Amino acid sequence: MKKNILLILLILALSLSAINLSDITFSVASEIDSNLNIIETIDILIPINSLIFKKEDNKFTSLLKIQYSFSDKRNQPIRSVFIDTSLTLYDYSKTISDSVFNITKSFDTDSNYAAMKIAVYDVQSSNSISFESDIIMPYSKENKSYIKKIKSIEDNKWHFLNADSIAFSVDYSLINKEKHQIYVKIFNQSKSFYSKTFDLKNNKSDTFNVSTNIDVGKYTLTVTLLENKKKISSVSTDFYIDFSFMHSNREYNDILNALSYFAVGTQINILRNAKPEERENLWSDFWNKAEENPVLSGHISYHNFLSRYQYANRYYSNYSKKGYKTDFGRIYIIYGKPDEIEEHPFDLDSKPFVIWYYYSLGYNFRFVDVFGYGEYKLINYYEQLR
Repeated sequence: MKKNILLILLILALSLSAINLSDITFSVASEIDSNLNIIETIDILIPINSLIFKKEDNKFTSLLKIQYSFSDKRNQPIRSVFIDTSLTLYDYSKTISDSVFNITKSFDTDSNYAAMKIAVYDVQSSNSISFESDIIMPYSKENKSYIKKIKSIEDNKWHFLNADSIAFSVDYSLINKEKHQIYVKIFNQSKSFYSKTFDLKNNKSDTFNVSTNIDVGKYTLTVTLLENKKKISSVSTDFYIDFSFMHSNREYNDILNALSYFAVGTQINILRNAKPEERENLWSDFWNKAEENPVLSGHISYHNFLSRYQYANRYYSNYSKKGYKTDFGRIYIIYGKPDEIEEHPFDLDSKPFVIWYYYSLGYNFRFVDVFGYGEYKLINYYEQLR
């Protein structure tokens, strides 16, 4: 009896640990109201299947605590707000769906606000996730024309599937089309991807369809109003390019190239030769088969593969390669996080090198900055696999 109870507790613990909040997305928009007050609006999009629900009678309830914290330029706290919220559903199937629970909160701010942190806690699982960001403060000079807000054309909470086309509208106040222009910039933490100046067509609002070729990920859109080529007002928002097999041939090929590091070649060929409308189904079929026959995916689960792929691109990309193409990224995708990293950046008798240790596998991979420009090459791969 005790063994059965322990087994049930173990299964429950494993099931709770398997559910996490890593798929939550946060976006922040800066606006200026009619009184020239600065408004920060924070959207939190939470996949319902990442939450834990408690059954009570005929309903299922999830409880969340959210903390919004703001600090100034010296990193001193200015304001902290705690909010309790809940989601109640009356059909169990909806608790495991991939639909999204959206939480939106707006705050009056001013020029003293410099950074924010948002933390989400799932009360019933003790899972949590946090997001930190600098605040790009909108601005406007008094008694001058200004931008009120920017809005996504589609009701998508600033999530786009097609990386080639980003559509949004801009609302103005007191615009003179003859002397005003709009400057649009798209960037992330590492670099700028797009910038262009547009003439205005209307006095109150204009629509823009920006064509740019950017990868899946999170970006910031800043729109600045120019008067005689001088900046007089600016607003911004975060947005996401979501992965879509239908819309992104480049991302589809990239993810297959990364998968080919360990997946069975015949399966990769099936996926690579699929028509765009077949990709979603064949991709799902592959991972369903891999659950029954892990050899197909090199004994790596779908979740582990995607998290490794995204981590490699985030942390190991360089000026010429996406992260998954680098030797760091390739080893990380195949073997995961190393047990220990040993760094030698300044040894007098050798070029900079790094060693990744995988003790449980008996491997240690040595990476050397061969040419001295920061791209480390793996020099002992086959030696380790003998």
